[in-house]
Amino acid sequence: MYIEQKKIEKEGKVIELYLKGYTRRQIAKELKMSTRDVCRIINNYREKINPTREVSNTSKAFTMYSEGKGPTEAVIELDISPSDAENMYSDYLRLSDRQQVNAFYDELEERLPDLLSLHKIVKKYDRVENRKIIKKRTTDLEYIISKQLQKLHDIEIEIEQSLEYKFGIKQEIQILEEQLDNSRKRFTNQW
Repeated sequence: MYIEQKKIEKEGKVIELYLKGYTRRQIAKELKMSTRDVCRIINNYREKINPTREVSNTSKAFTMYSEGKGPTEAVIELDISPSDAENMYSDYLRLSDRQQVNAFYDELEERLPDLLSLHKIVKKYDRVENRKIIKKRTTDLEYIISKQLQKLHDIEIEIEQSLEYKFGIKQEIQILEEQLDNSRKRFTNQW
């Protein structure tokens, strides 16, 4: 019940921002939702306010493709030509990939300049011999990192042992100080 209420509230916020003129991407960013979910909510809203509209075969085919069905099922169910079904499927895949790119962009927006720099470097060295060099360097780096991690682990063990030794020395010093105090007291009591 609570989850359903939250879902309805979120959908209401999406529609409110949509009616204020926000783009789908702005709404997704503002409400921390995926662009796909925002589009679905807006499309459902638009369908509710204009239910008499006839749904096109393209829209029906896209819906089928999003459900995992292929062009063959679209030809059979929608009574369209195979070439139309293939063209629609091609468009669907192209648009789906764009949606993935948009989601990728939303996720990496702040890190995009770094990613582009890395892409330029990889593109510059994207030859077979350079791939071998990059693979070798990557392997070398992995080896160096593993050795450094081992050294770090060894140092952590040494620190732990040193702390234990220090604690032991402190205890011995405390015992010796107590013995010294006792000896002083005995010595002063004798005189």
